[in-house]
This record gives sequence, structure tokens and C-alpha cells, in this order.
Amino acid sequence: GAPAVFGGYSTSMDMKTMTASVAAMEAVMAVAAHAAMAKFYGVPSQTFAECSEAKTPDFQSGWETAMTGLVAAASGINLIYGCGSLDYLMEFSYEKFLIDAEIAKYLYFLHRGVAVDENTLAFDTVKEVGPNNSFMMSMHTMMNFRDAQCYPAKFIDRNKRGAWESNNRLNVVDAAKPFLTEMLEKDALQPADKKISSALDNVIKELNDKNGTDLPLA
Repeated sequence: GAPAVFGGYSTSMDMKTMTASVAAMEAVMAVAAHAAMAKFYGVPSQTFAECSEAKTPDFQSGWETAMTGLVAAASGINLIYGCGSLDYLMEFSYEKFLIDAEIAKYLYFLHRGVAVDENTLAFDTVKEVGPNNSFMMSMHTMMNFRDAQCYPAKFIDRNKRGAWESNNRLNVVDAAKPFLTEMLEKDALQPADKKISSALDNVIKELNDKNGTDLPLA
């Protein structure tokens, strides 16, 4: 791999609130310039993306996350960080992290592009099925649909309204909670090695003594 990564991000000072926005469109557009500079120097690039100034994983966080991620992906950024972040990167939501992972999956699928070749054009299948017939059960469909479609996670709703209503009318955040709980229980962090934990505690104690803080021990 490359021995260096070109990293950077831009903020835009909102003149009404005096806050430095990482999700403002003008800030996101600067990310495209970062990607261009990285390409110019021939190094991989990274930046903040999929971030939001919203305080909860709501509609605002959804469109800000999608837009910042889309611009980064379209610009050719190689590595993004910021998934799950809210409130100017000051807060983190586990539910939003799962949703953001889905957005990243969609962006990766988009970045992959559309293959145009003998298999995807499928002229023989078109002739075989003919007009007024269905491609749903053709062998070509069975062999290719998994790779041709970007399947969302189970908490993403693609059901008809009746099925959604019978499932307690869950929004995407509430729908993600059971999957989050399952993941946290399944992949629970194992206790750190006692020697490592003790060494970390000593470092934290020194920092607390030096700075008059009360940081929790590891």
C-alpha cells in the first residue's frame, strides 16, 4: 500500500449561528478539491463524510449524511470517517452508525458502476423470452440478480404499507434497535489483558493528576 494518506476536511462558518458546519454543501464541495489534490499527488485520500449537524438520527441527519457521503464517493475519496456522528461530530449514535453503514454500502455499489458486456446485455435471453413474457424466472435472471442488486439490511423497509402497519409502523431508527442489540450481545468486547488494562489506568491517573481531571479508568 501507499506509505501516506492525504487527509483533510473543510468546514463552513455559518454566519447566522457562528458554528463551523461539516455538512454544509460548500464544505462538502471542498472535499472534492481534497480528492483532486490526492489524485494529483498519486496518494490515497481520506476525509470526514456521512456526518450531520442534527442532534438525533432524523430526516436532517439522513439527507446530510447521504449528501456528504455521495460527494465524497463521487469525488473518489478512498477512506471516509464520520459514520454515526451527530452534532458537529460531538455525539455518536449506534443506530445512525448502522444506517450510515447502509448508506456506505449503497455508495460503494454506485461507485462500482454498471457493467456493459455480453452477459449484462443478455441478447440471447431477450430473444428467448420474447415480448409479452416475464424475465423473472429465466435462468439468466436467477444467475445474475444477486450481483445486480444492492440488497438493504433487514431493518430497511421495502414492504408495502399494509405490512409496515402490521409491523407497528416502525421508523428506521426503531427498526434498527433490535439488530443493534443483537450485534452488541453477539460481538461484545472481551475484557482487556490485565497488564494492558493496568498500564492504561496508570496513564489515565497521571493525566488526572496533571490536569486536575476525573477521567474514568480503563
